[in-house]
Amino acid sequence: MDTTEINLTGIELIKKHSDFLGIKWVLKATSKETSSFLLEDIIFDSGKWVGTDGHRIHIYESQESFKEGIYESTVNNSGKIVLKSVSDKLSKYPEWKTVFSELSKTPVELRIEPTSHSSVEYTKIIRCMEASVTLNFQFFEDLLIGTTYPWVVHIYEKLGPVHFISERKTGIIMPMHV
Repeated sequence: MDTTEINLTGIELIKKHSDFLGIKWVLKATSKETSSFLLEDIIFDSGKWVGTDGHRIHIYESQESFKEGIYESTVNNSGKIVLKSVSDKLSKYPEWKTVFSELSKTPVELRIEPTSHSSVEYTKIIRCMEASVTLNFQFFEDLLIGTTYPWVVHIYEKLGPVHFISERKTGIIMPMHV
């Protein structure tokens, strides 16, 4: 049974599709309260789904190929995702690839487990950061949701963004000043 329907206006995925949970995870990082419509959308670029709200980014390496472009989520529930094609002009979306080009220092590297005790794993990370900053705990929990693989965490600077890598997922959370 086919679990994907692709047409000229978008993509419809049901829960059985191999990319369903990954795309659902990417949608967690999009903005819910913004005046910038693009931060409410996700992009498919270079085999990856990307979503950001400007404070965090979720990148998922797709198992299937889709038409590159910007997509708006019109349905996102427990059994179905419908993505409407908004534009094929990738340059309209925030430049997400540059996040990795500025990394020059050797990071502090941690390994965290996706346990039911996310506050313990969160504390491990916060202890490696500058005392004047923290991470949004809800962003951290959104990052871990539905993950069964361990995460490798890279902290390049005590005040810089924190990078999370697991299986087919990469997440970045910008710290907040306390």
